Amino acid sequence: MRKLQLVMAYLTLLLMFSTAVCGMWINSAGSEVADPESSIRFHMAIGISTAISYLVTFITILLNKNKPLKKELTDNSIQHTP
Repeated sequence: MRKLQLVMAYLTLLLMFSTAVCGMWINSAGSEVADPESSIRFHMAIGISTAISYLVTFITILLNKNKPLKKELTDNSIQHTP
């Protein structure tokens, strides 16, 4: 599950970066964009994918928060010294 969390976190960061770059490109191009409506729809699709990816990552982290990372010692494995 930890590996899934790492993959999702990297994917979320990549999507956030892509969304920011896309938004800056649309902003800098202004009226020179060939099809502004299509560009905005594409930007919205990346933004929605980012939000979904973030929620999935956040939920998996919350679900694993209550699980201990290390196995607890059982009474049989504890050695008593006199």
